[in-house]
Amino acid sequence: MRVRDAVGFHPRSTLSEPRREYKQMLECQKYRVHFTYTGRYGSIRMPKNADPFCRNILKGFLNLLTLTPRYQKEYEVLEDGLEGECNTRYVLYEEKKNNIYLFNRVRDLNNCKQKVMLNVGIPFFHLFQQPNCFQRERFVQGTSAFVTKVKRDNKGDLITQVKSEQVLEFPIGGEDATGYMKAHQLLNLREVRPDQGQQQQQQQQQQQQQEEGELEVTSIRYEIPKSLFLPVMENYNRDPVQQAEQLLQDSVHWQMQDKMFSTKAIVLVRLVQRMSYNDLSTLYNKVSRIPVARKNLLISCVHAGNLITVKFIKDKAVSGELAYSDLIWLLPTTFHFANPDITKVEETAKVTAELLSKIPDKTSFLGKATYLAYGTMVNRQCSTSRICHPKLLEPLHNILTEAVRDKEENKMVLGMKAIGNAGQISSQKHIKVLCETAKYPEYIQVVAIQTLAQIGKQDPTKVSGRRHVFVRVGKNFVCVYVYVCVCVYVYVYVYVYV
Repeated sequence: MRVRDAVGFHPRSTLSEPRREYKQMLECQKYRVHFTYTGRYGSIRMPKNADPFCRNILKGFLNLLTLTPRYQKEYEVLEDGLEGECNTRYVLYEEKKNNIYLFNRVRDLNNCKQKVMLNVGIPFFHLFQQPNCFQRERFVQGTSAFVTKVKRDNKGDLITQVKSEQVLEFPIGGEDATGYMKAHQLLNLREVRPDQGQQQQQQQQQQQQQEEGELEVTSIRYEIPKSLFLPVMENYNRDPVQQAEQLLQDSVHWQMQDKMFSTKAIVLVRLVQRMSYNDLSTLYNKVSRIPVARKNLLISCVHAGNLITVKFIKDKAVSGELAYSDLIWLLPTTFHFANPDITKVEETAKVTAELLSKIPDKTSFLGKATYLAYGTMVNRQCSTSRICHPKLLEPLHNILTEAVRDKEENKMVLGMKAIGNAGQISSQKHIKVLCETAKYPEYIQVVAIQTLAQIGKQDPTKVSGRRHVFVRVGKNFVCVYVYVCVCVYVYVYVYVYV
């Protein structure tokens, strides 16, 4: 395998050869993958201790051999692969003289189910269904084309060659500006080795498993690494604390109009993502007496968005080291950018609950901004897992329960809107209580209807199941304004979005 790339800012500077990690690629050769194959892959087992980089390289080779043969010349199937389950079109050509079949396979990467992707940045929920953002989570063009040569003889079918080409065109900097990426792969069959003795083969497999470690079942889909590559140059050989300290000391002289400002800011965020909790504490103590450097460090912690940085900000807020003026911008943006590891949900819920408890007045500007931002974080966390952990929703349900008990209308509205941002079906029972009775003010009833509709908007598949809720709730109302609101949302969210 040969990879060619270059680094630089085109066309302002000449492109240079980047530092390649050949050793990391060579280490991947020691791992073996065990799988069942019938054109599609059944059970795939890989070493549990293998680096995600190596696992993805192995999956890339397996993806080349994926094939779904049929008895037709042209057909379409929903085929699983690196990107997810995508619509795939097959065209079969036959060379009868040489007993060779050519399978032309084209995957539409814009039309995939269970798409492998990672959402980063700030999610904002719009009033309408993104009328001006048609390319959200989509490519302008995303296609993978494969040509598989299969030779047929008395012994069976043999794949002798696979060519692939992937073209990705994606929006960048506006509707009319696009980025372009193209990749090629070529796999040739060189030799076929005879089967070894069964006993010798078992001994080799046992020896390989001991060397590689425990095997685990996985899928053909791409595994997103925890630390993503950013388009900036980094020096991995230097201590990240030392590099970050130097950048923070220089940040006193940074200017927003400087061409390298954004690059330096991204590098600083990247360095913070690599640090441990103790590293962050050490760095904070060094720059805490420099106001500009201290602020830039806190901003970088917010943008890093992992569990370590969220815990660091929580400890600083709980200990009283952050002023109220810092908390106003720090807490909401922390939740907007936070994207902790979903495998540590309980720890995330504990840290965020302590951070929310720092807010004395829930209906203040700080409280409103923070709880609404926390709702967006919950939605982002729960959208990447099958089940939303109840610990994440507890703070939102608790604030609504307290507001109903104390009859505080402002807090009730805040709780419902934050629950609407979270958009989880398990919160429906807490909202229905406010809809199905006329003892609450009309404004509270309208907000409750809006919250149910907002929950449905986060996942349109849930809207149809909520139709009977709207209809039943609407019959209980005497107020014509609330009934009109119910009718509007029944039409918009059921008949338009479904």
